[in-house]
Amino acid sequence: MTNLEFENMAVNIVKNFPGPDASFEDLKKKKEKRIRHTMARPSGNRKKVLVAVLVIALVIVSGFSVYAGQAGNGMWAFYSASSTYLARFDLELPEQLASASMSEEIQWLKIVPHGTSWKNALINPLYTVASVTYYLDNSEAYCDISVGSTKNAYWESYFSYDDDVWAPRGSTGRNNNYSYGTVQTEEFEGMILYFSQKTMWGTAYENGSTSNVIVTWIDSENRICMNLNLLNSTDMDAAVACAKEIIKMNR
Repeated sequence: MTNLEFENMAVNIVKNFPGPDASFEDLKKKKEKRIRHTMARPSGNRKKVLVAVLVIALVIVSGFSVYAGQAGNGMWAFYSASSTYLARFDLELPEQLASASMSEEIQWLKIVPHGTSWKNALINPLYTVASVTYYLDNSEAYCDISVGSTKNAYWESYFSYDDDVWAPRGSTGRNNNYSYGTVQTEEFEGMILYFSQKTMWGTAYENGSTSNVIVTWIDSENRICMNLNLLNSTDMDAAVACAKEIIKMNR
C-alpha cells in the first residue's frame, strides 16, 4: 500500500466522521462561554478545568482527527477554514471546478512516526499535505485535490513517484483492494500530467467495486506535487481538464 493510497484511505475515514454542525464562529462563541463559566468555578479546580477546556476547544477548532498508517508512520488530520489561496504552497485554487464547489474546510494531513501525539504532529511533522474536496449541488463529493512540497524528500514516497516519474502500485488485501489501469501522459504548460483509472473493489462498495481517475503532476516552479482524484468516475478527459484549469490559474 503506497502512501498515496494510504492518504486516500485515511481521507475517506475522516470524511465518515460526524462533522460539527455549527460554524467556526459558533464554536468560538461556545468556547468563550465555557471558558467564562470555568473561570467562575472554585479556585481549587479552576486551573485543571481551564486547561481541559482549552485543549478541547483547540481540538474542535483544529477539527476531528484520525491516526493510522503503515511502515512505522501514521497520520493526524486537522481542519481549517477553506481559502482559495494556500499560502504555504503559494497555490491558487478555483472556487469551482466543473460544476462542483470548494468545500468550506481544508484538511491538513500530518505524517508522523507511530505514537506521535497530535500536538507534536501539528508542530513538527515529517511531512504535510493539504487536501481539498469539491462538492456537487447534491452534496456528493466530486473530486479531491492534494498538494505537498517537493522540498522535502518524503514527497516521492508519499505521492508514489520514482525519480520524478509517477509509478503507482496496486494492492490486494483484506481491507485494501485496488489496481491501476495503464498510466497515460500528456504535456501541458511545460509539465507532464500522469493519469490513470483506479479500480477499487470490496464489500464496502454498493456494486462490489468503484472507479476513480487519478491525475498527478509536478510543478517545478513552485516546488510542489499535486494529485487530483476524480471520484466515482472513469472520465479521464474531465479529470485532465480540471488539472489543466488549476495549472493555468497558477501561471
